[in-house]
Amino acid sequence: MRRPSDADRASGLGQGPRQSSQLETVASTGVPVRLVRQDPERVRRLQDLIVACESLRVEWEHVFERLMATLEDEIRGAPSPEDPRPDEPRA
Repeated sequence: MRRPSDADRASGLGQGPRQSSQLETVASTGVPVRLVRQDPERVRRLQDLIVACESLRVEWEHVFERLMATLEDEIRGAPSPEDPRPDEPRA
């Protein structure tokens, strides 16, 4: 049987099963994670939170669009700096 090379050890080959106390990492970020069994109740709660966040995002977009429309209306209705004020007589 061949011994694992340095490359095998670096990639995790030849190490056998990992101990459960050892943390896995998300390779792209290096963030340690702990793998847990799937809990149907937890999955349902997370799905509910995701749906709630999506609803809030849609509501926020709607409010933001209304805000922008109101500001655009005010800008269109604002007098130009070259225009005389309505209470000033024209020359």
